Amino acid sequence: MNDIEIKGVNGQICISGNKVIIKRRGGMALFTHGFKGDKEFLLTQITSVEFRKADLFMKGHIRIIASGVDEGQAALLYGNASENAVIFGLEHKKEFDKFREEFGKRLDEARQRSAHPVSLSVADELQKLHTLKTSGVISEGDFERAKARLL
Repeated sequence: MNDIEIKGVNGQICISGNKVIIKRRGGMALFTHGFKGDKEFLLTQITSVEFRKADLFMKGHIRIIASGVDEGQAALLYGNASENAVIFGLEHKKEFDKFREEFGKRLDEARQRSAHPVSLSVADELQKLHTLKTSGVISEGDFERAKARLL
């Protein structure tokens, strides 16, 4: 899959492979977030995404909510803006709508992949049991019972 990146008021947001990156480049990003650098989120760690549409009176934003990730607080101009958000204006609406759609697809795909982990084959399980038996971790009886459950 191709990387997708869009530019907002206070930085950029990019989907690259299995992660989302919030980049802080440009004067407004420096002004609102300082020198904090990029923030990366694995798609599988994202618990929700908040999209607020821009209108004539308010800026919109994309905000990432992820398990185990500090939200922090932005400074100065956008005092209540999360460090996990990229703010955009009405002039960016078309790009952000397209990004939102693609982001949703990739997030769904990542969640489906993580919900269906690759299972070991019966042969792999038997090999693991044999290794445990020969190293003395399990008895011959335990090995035979586990083998019978697998077969």
